[in-house]
Amino acid sequence: MSLTASLWTSVSGLLTHGEKMNVVGNNIANVNTVGFKQQRMDFQDFVYQSIGTAGGTGQIGRGVGIGLIFNDFSQGAVETTTGSTDITIQGNGFFCVKPLSNNVNYYTRAGNFTFNNAGYLVDPHGYVLQGWMIDRDSQTGSSSTRTGAGIIGTGSPVDICLDTFTCPPRHTQSITLPVNLRNSIIPAEDDKCMDADAPMFALLKNWDASQDPPLGQDMYAYQSTMEVYDEAGRLHKLTIYFDRISNVDDASAPPKQHIGDGSAGESYWEYIITMDPTEDMRDFNSDWDPAGNASTSPNVPDALKGLLGAGTITFNSAGEMKDMTCFVPHAVPTSVGGGYGTWWNGAGEADISAWVPAPFSTDGFPMIAPNFSGTAGQQMAYYDGTNPVQAGSTTTYDYSNPNRFAAGRMISIDFGLKNKDRSWHFPTGTLPDGSAIAYTAANGTPAGHYPVGMPNAWNLVNNPWQVAGTDPSGTTYTGPSKLLWNGLGGFSEVQPTRTTNLGDNFYEQPGKQQDGYTYGDLRYVNVATDGVLSASYSNGITLQLYQITLYEFPSKQNLRREGGNLFTETRESGQASSGAAGTGTFGTTLGYSLEQSNVDLSREFVNMITTQRGFQANSKGITTVDTMLETVINMKR
Repeated sequence: MSLTASLWTSVSGLLTHGEKMNVVGNNIANVNTVGFKQQRMDFQDFVYQSIGTAGGTGQIGRGVGIGLIFNDFSQGAVETTTGSTDITIQGNGFFCVKPLSNNVNYYTRAGNFTFNNAGYLVDPHGYVLQGWMIDRDSQTGSSSTRTGAGIIGTGSPVDICLDTFTCPPRHTQSITLPVNLRNSIIPAEDDKCMDADAPMFALLKNWDASQDPPLGQDMYAYQSTMEVYDEAGRLHKLTIYFDRISNVDDASAPPKQHIGDGSAGESYWEYIITMDPTEDMRDFNSDWDPAGNASTSPNVPDALKGLLGAGTITFNSAGEMKDMTCFVPHAVPTSVGGGYGTWWNGAGEADISAWVPAPFSTDGFPMIAPNFSGTAGQQMAYYDGTNPVQAGSTTTYDYSNPNRFAAGRMISIDFGLKNKDRSWHFPTGTLPDGSAIAYTAANGTPAGHYPVGMPNAWNLVNNPWQVAGTDPSGTTYTGPSKLLWNGLGGFSEVQPTRTTNLGDNFYEQPGKQQDGYTYGDLRYVNVATDGVLSASYSNGITLQLYQITLYEFPSKQNLRREGGNLFTETRESGQASSGAAGTGTFGTTLGYSLEQSNVDLSREFVNMITTQRGFQANSKGITTVDTMLETVINMKR
């Protein structure tokens, strides 16, 4: 019995060393397998038999067994490739892939992915890589802001798929235009356009689209043009005209115009935002009749086409932007809607009573409402689906609630100031002559139909500043004067960069940009270190499409190998936790590269030699026991 047990002890050694040779051979066989993780077999002694000894009970071992097959998840070498969808995880984490036909999750370190004919990003088995979808509509072609968790995409991970190989157009939603305006020694040199009744809106009142050009070159100090796109990807141009508001008097009585500084050293500029009059498709009829029964043809008066916004900019003594205003048209023509509002006054000029403070974008910039296509409902700055804001209306609006029907097609204007609370702060208190500042409607009726503190441009010209008396600088006037009292607008936060300033000349500063674009064809894709897969198109736009989801396990040693470089979750491994590359314990991703097998051939050859020696020694034990058994059998003879 004892010799037979010895025989099986050696047999267990043969079997176990044979299995170890399988592990060593499998490692060597996969020395060039992408993302392969080598294994190591550890032995453990087998059962023991108790026997009597002179000292009591002793134990004799009965062989060897497999103690553990250890999975080595250490980082493999990184090989560069020419494929943009070859992806390496540098550090911890697994990719997740799923068959299109079912919901089984497989995990892998092999990043050799390609797009199939349906646009899915798949592994060699055709299983689709998983990731978070990134909102493309909110992008401007530049990188999105990462959240605190590092996740850019939203929702649950989904199949990564290029559903289209073209980039759809995006209507321009914001423009940034930092300019340097000349701070002349003689301010009147840059005050080209004047108006005795409304010196802050002289450009607005002198625009005449029935003329070519609508504003003569001797009527403004500086202009800058921005290219923008409509919802169909068509290119348009917005031109912003700037002109200084200076203290200019003449011999007439009352003076032609006088602007009293609200504080020492301040200077003021006016501006208008315009478009090509022939492309102005605003139709205020369709807003007046939400049911769509009214005419849907453009109805902006010919002379006033192209006027989109107007306002003022206040500079402090250092030439920095301190404050600004922005007004947009709101009234319908007198022939529509019972005669509310006007477009022009008796002199054939733009009637500033039809202009109200602009609404604010979510990031605190004033917004204009152009309409390049004539689509109904998009030309009003404020509109709730019932009535546009207009004189006589009982509907009230707040500055943070722009026309919801024009969402995505209104354009915010960034000259370098943003408003933190998205609300205008117009002057309050008393005038130099002691009278109170009070805003009334343009037609003389109470201002209750306006939101609190929402005077229109007519109020700002005709109520607070048309006084006789002493201006803040101490100058006394006997006739009506236009006083710009303590600036306008009440902006509360200055952008630290790309800011409009006063300087020694006129020029556009670095940082001029807009966020619209036209159609584009896919050129290539790229994967960043945070797992974001971006696509670059022929229109020069790069859009972030997906963020690859990485997974980790409480015990990755207990993952089940499924072959094909795939692992599956088990009860012993614990449930997978997801995260973004470069956050927490997750590694980073690297495109144009593949993680190679982490098999160390020199170690495997040593393991092969020691395994062969062990196998050989156990086989010698079997032949020895066989000789001993033969001797026992021969004893009978």
